[in-house]
Amino acid sequence: MVLSAHGSVIFADCVAVQHRGHREGASEGLRPAVLLGAFVGLRLAEVAALRVSDIDFMRGVVSPTTQYPTRPLKSGTSPTPIPIPSNLALMLSVRFHDLRHYFASLLIAAGLDVKVVQARLRHASAMTTLNTYGHMWPDKDESSRAAVAVALAAREDNPRTKGVVD
Repeated sequence: MVLSAHGSVIFADCVAVQHRGHREGASEGLRPAVLLGAFVGLRLAEVAALRVSDIDFMRGVVSPTTQYPTRPLKSGTSPTPIPIPSNLALMLSVRFHDLRHYFASLLIAAGLDVKVVQARLRHASAMTTLNTYGHMWPDKDESSRAAVAVALAAREDNPRTKGVVD
């Protein structure tokens, strides 16, 4: 299938997807492109350059990083993460290997450490796991903020320390 200069084939497939329950109409090869254009608002060049690592399936966020073939994004706001519903994130999982990435994201979201995720994915080293999935672990600011919040809550719950300022 060849796209016209104005993308009319994609538009036609988009309309077919919309009228046939989102699962029929578009050829399977174009289905992710149609979904990303119609429901995420990505430009064609962004869709063509999108990588699995640009989609956080667990949190439901698409973060374009480049345009096809290797051009920078169109504007300064183009890399802004775009939230998507979880059912759309699942619909975008089109390769079997993507299910492995999804499994890794489930383990990480559940709070498992890098060594456990490495073992479950059967990576030879934790470095492989970190290089591939390191961006999925909460950042240090988020983790330290949560730890302090837990400590403060525990302090407030303790009658000995409630309201005491050191």
